[in-house]
Amino acid sequence: VRAWVGGKNFVEDKFDHVMQAQRQPGSTFKPFAYAAAIDNGFSPYYALSDSTFCWRVPGSTTWCPRGGGSGGMKSLRRGLATSNNTITARLTREIGPARVALYAQRMGVQSPIDAVPSVALGPSDVNLLEMTASYATLASGGIYRPPTFVAKITDRFGNTVAAFFPEDSGQEALSASSAYTVVDMMRGVVDYGTGRRINVKFGLGEYD
Repeated sequence: VRAWVGGKNFVEDKFDHVMQAQRQPGSTFKPFAYAAAIDNGFSPYYALSDSTFCWRVPGSTTWCPRGGGSGGMKSLRRGLATSNNTITARLTREIGPARVALYAQRMGVQSPIDAVPSVALGPSDVNLLEMTASYATLASGGIYRPPTFVAKITDRFGNTVAAFFPEDSGQEALSASSAYTVVDMMRGVVDYGTGRRINVKFGLGEYD
């Protein structure tokens, strides 16, 4: 952990928005569904119909995802880049909501996840710390490592008094090749997807 900003002013408000605040993550939860799919043999170019549909669960209610609905076929790569609800929901139906929840927890989400049809659209409350740790799992080649807060303590002369390391070398949440593929798919978000304006605002290159 390089920085932790829990609020604007600790004196005025001691509520920690990193650890204590529980919020619905929304579309930031979608990579878990795509990670689960890629790690179980799906190709980034596997195509699904971007047409409206309703998901009927026996003994439960019927859920009709909103967003998308162009009627054409779209690849998983484009579905993630454009944050397409319909493609994500159809993918979740194919791999199963429980598998999406499982991968989210393997990658670092500690809060309970409801394995409902809309799970990939982020209806379950989580905190910022666990979402950050989960995204770090993708960046570290699929290895989940619990966040480390203090690396070492030194005295005034610069001598190391104590050093701290993760309890283990980490746990494999998904394969390195799967993690690389999902990260590559996520580049599409800023290259041509929902986050493309960030390239203009911050002058990022295609793969910066």
